[in-house]
Amino acid sequence: PRDPQSAPRLVDYELDEQPGMTLFIALNALRDTQAPDLTFDFGCRAGVCGACAMVIDGRPGLACRTLTSTLPAAFSLY
Repeated sequence: PRDPQSAPRLVDYELDEQPGMTLFIALNALRDTQAPDLTFDFGCRAGVCGACAMVIDGRPGLACRTLTSTLPAAFSLY
């Protein structure tokens, strides 16, 4: 983080869903339009390397392979 004294926090975001949108695409769109300080790991974008693994609404998953259409309207990421 830019500020070493900063603490982790939860933030709510809203984004218009597009057909075929993955969570990886959604996170990039959020970073580009609403949250330039949003950070997350990614590598292959093909579900092979596991770098984008996260807890998606309480379950482990890959951001690059998770379609936003399979998620509820409001969900959490860790």
